[in-house]
Amino acid sequence: MQSKSGINIVILTAGKGTRMGSNLPKILNKVAGKTIFEHVLKSVNELPKDKKNIIVITSNEIMNDFNDLMPRQSNLNYVIQEHRLGTGDAVKVAVKSKFWNKKNKYTGIFYGDVPFISKDTIDKMFNLQYFYDLVVLGFECSDHNKPYGRLFTDRDLTYGEHGQLYQIKEFKDLMREKPILCNSGVIIGKSEIFEKLLDLIKNNNKAKEYYLTDIIQLANLHKYKVGTYICEEYEVMGINSKVELEEAERNYQKRISEKHLLNGTTILNRSSVYFSFDTEIGKDVVIEPNVFFGTNVKIGDNCIIKAGSYLENVSIKKNTIIEPNTIMINKENKNNKNTKIKKLKLKFKK
Repeated sequence: MQSKSGINIVILTAGKGTRMGSNLPKILNKVAGKTIFEHVLKSVNELPKDKKNIIVITSNEIMNDFNDLMPRQSNLNYVIQEHRLGTGDAVKVAVKSKFWNKKNKYTGIFYGDVPFISKDTIDKMFNLQYFYDLVVLGFECSDHNKPYGRLFTDRDLTYGEHGQLYQIKEFKDLMREKPILCNSGVIIGKSEIFEKLLDLIKNNNKAKEYYLTDIIQLANLHKYKVGTYICEEYEVMGINSKVELEEAERNYQKRISEKHLLNGTTILNRSSVYFSFDTEIGKDVVIEPNVFFGTNVKIGDNCIIKAGSYLENVSIKKNTIIEPNTIMINKENKNNKNTKIKKLKLKFKK
């Protein structure tokens, strides 16, 4: 769906992420060599809009301690949520900030710890703006006991389907009813809904917080059409601990290795090979077991990467054989003069 109007994108990142057990905020931990937050930015930058206004809602702890580590781009703005009063309050902080663009017809709500939403899913959510004023991204969780909010819909839905959405209840506020479909928290809809209805959200719940999910029932009461689209669970997995970080890495590696296989790469044991997010591989390349590709690696056509090799920040010319247990790390010095190759074993095919 293309339109001249732009979109306000709100990314919620105010949580400290103490369960991660890291000195870094959880959004700055990495998957496949790229921070969780940069994965999120990649997703939102693929929204089918020319004018994207990104507002990151964060906390003093993150901004004070890790300001230099945050990504920078011209349309990226940071706003502090002074008091953690819930997701509804966080979005309200964005709407009332100086960065909010009232001319943008649409608004998208994303989360700094949900990094893998695909371009196809985002496109489908936007296409559904023809039918709905607000679309919530839902999924069916493999573990029905996980504490996700639940979707109350007009009918049973499965992956790839959409339908009307009447209400979302937070897990802690559920009584006996526990619908199968879960709330990812990701929303795309008309900006006017957020501008008009956020102030109507109350904190009369067990946590005494302002839940953004309450805007669904409010929107229905105000005669807006609200829908949900059901995606794959992997796309909306949150990363809150090192256990979930490892699970996210495994899932990402499975998908990125599959991409290289489909592009014609021969991988003799895919579970033992590690790819970074930006690994580039040419045609008819053979990768033996226990190979690690760090960031910024390009492999030319007809290469063989033998077992036990480690490559980082290097370009390999076509028809090259990397010998077993080779370590290739190019490190630029501070003066950007030469690159240092820590260890190099290679030969060229005849």
